[in-house]
Amino acid sequence: MSGLYIKKYFVVVLLVVCVVFLGGCGGLSKTDKSQGRENAIQYIENKYGFKPSVKSVKEQTYNGSPIPGGSASGTGYFYVKMEHEKKIFNVYISGLSPNTDGIDNYQVDVIEDAIRQEVLAMLPNVINIDCCIGNENITPDDAYYGMISLKYDGSNLSEVLEDAQLKRIIVSLADSDLSCLTEELVKDTFGSDTDILFVNYKSVEDYLEAGNTTYGLRDYGISSGIEENDAYIIDYVKF
Repeated sequence: MSGLYIKKYFVVVLLVVCVVFLGGCGGLSKTDKSQGRENAIQYIENKYGFKPSVKSVKEQTYNGSPIPGGSASGTGYFYVKMEHEKKIFNVYISGLSPNTDGIDNYQVDVIEDAIRQEVLAMLPNVINIDCCIGNENITPDDAYYGMISLKYDGSNLSEVLEDAQLKRIIVSLADSDLSCLTEELVKDTFGSDTDILFVNYKSVEDYLEAGNTTYGLRDYGISSGIEENDAYIIDYVKF
């Protein structure tokens, strides 16, 4: 085999490898992006009954390469930023085929307000209510916080929270009586698998003096580290 032939063969093989590599890691498909956009619009129309405007479409990527800084591959799922009546929200949905199997955070503020109203109806002297709901351990100021598929209709809070992948609540109170709290009451109100912690501080001042008061809200174990604030707490109840 001549040297020239070997060089040509090597170039051809290299080009094939590059095409395969770029095809596998190549990024956003215009078809998928368009489908993701249309799916998100249809999902919102079906769920809420209005047609939103689309601000942007961003494909979720995954870097499975063992090499640091390797190329990221598109997953075919999209974060679609939307607006309706000056309210900005996001939808997460597949663009691989026509579907309406998405999640969104259009109602996250309404859902958290419903949680607050239910807590206030149960107990007096509530100082603060911290929530972590949606599908990721992220803070409320994150654009993708509070992504849930089920619509809140004003009467189905427990079902909405059960539908969420994550549902954690920490209620901070001052010198309150927690004896009214029963497992049945809490589950009927907030769903059967919501993690909820009621922490009864000696006073508002003690709550403010205490250090970390979110006790694993965005970790795996709610009530984590609560013993460090024993000096400020009368009692607590976890469901």
